Amino acid sequence: MRTLRLSLRFYEATIKSMLEYRLTTLIDILIMIINFSVGYLSTWVLLSKFRSIQGWTLYEVFLLFNINMVASGISGFFFSEPMRTMEQMVQQGEFDMVLIRPMNPLVFTLIGRPNFSSIASLILGAGVFVLCFTHLAIHITMLKIVFLLAAILGAALIQAAILVIVGTISFWVVKNTATLSLLNCFNNFIDYPISIYCRGIQAFLTFVLPFAFVNFYPAHYFLDKAGGDLFFPVIQYGTPVVGIVFFLLAYQFWKVGVNKYESTGS
Repeated sequence: MRTLRLSLRFYEATIKSMLEYRLTTLIDILIMIINFSVGYLSTWVLLSKFRSIQGWTLYEVFLLFNINMVASGISGFFFSEPMRTMEQMVQQGEFDMVLIRPMNPLVFTLIGRPNFSSIASLILGAGVFVLCFTHLAIHITMLKIVFLLAAILGAALIQAAILVIVGTISFWVVKNTATLSLLNCFNNFIDYPISIYCRGIQAFLTFVLPFAFVNFYPAHYFLDKAGGDLFFPVIQYGTPVVGIVFFLLAYQFWKVGVNKYESTGS
């Protein structure tokens, strides 16, 4: 409870500092909205030409893209900036200061460093969800709303776990930009249905790096698609559980990295 209160105070201070530069913050959010909109536009151009991808229509692919975008935005708000700069903290010995604080090292690394531009994904995502559900004639029930929220939370945990893994690798290799770029490439795979890839890639994105649980499997639940491209029918409900398990595994990996950390001496 004490850690939660302290974290909230850090975020409160950060928000106040951000409000001193309102225009810069708004511009950052606007630029992110434009970037995401370009992604939707690219999908629209592609689907207007080919009509469907492996049986997935325009708004079905929009739904895939949107779940991934919103989940990335939630995880990115808390984890993006701290984990992407871990290599700098390790290289310059700044992580020493984290270890001497009377707080969980991961929590202390995260607090007070939100990525406010990630809010753009929530603003745009809310509107696109309404657009997709309307055009796809998805009947909204309380159960579906609960599952959507749970699936987005699970997907955000998967994305957060990936960022934690990237940050943790810095304890060994210090410079891990290439690792982040590689994982971003895998993340781009799920902007389209993974059924377009060979079975080996589908298995990799399901059982090794579970990116497919971010959006592909939850989308099956909402779209009532045939289960021919599912490894098991029950897998479409697995995102909340996979998110929790994968994040806990990433956290264990983080603790191993912290124990292996050796100060640069600077």
